[in-house]
Amino acid sequence: MNNLIETEEGILERNICIVDIIRNKNVEVDWLYKRITAALEAKKTLKQFGTLVEKGNNNMKSIEDAKIKLGEVEARKKRILDEETSCQKELAIAKDKFTKASQRNSIEKQRARRETHSY
Repeated sequence: MNNLIETEEGILERNICIVDIIRNKNVEVDWLYKRITAALEAKKTLKQFGTLVEKGNNNMKSIEDAKIKLGEVEARKKRILDEETSCQKELAIAKDKFTKASQRNSIEKQRARRETHSY
């Protein structure tokens, strides 16, 4: 009984049956029956605890995986936002150049018309 963790539930259940048979023959073994029954209950509780610990470990792993994935997504998001900012700057520069070129073009057209009309 000292090594409850390694004791199988089936062995404890068989021992309970044996003690129950002995008890039915009017031999005083209630104390033994109670100890074996308590051992079986303790074994079941340990098994449930082990399952809960395993689930907890799985949940912690899921949390860590999600944190890693979130970090990767945030890094990609930052790269995309940086790229968007760069594209917006390029667009602003291109629009500015276009506007200046259009203004120069208009000025040159007006100058060409004046020079054409002056002759």
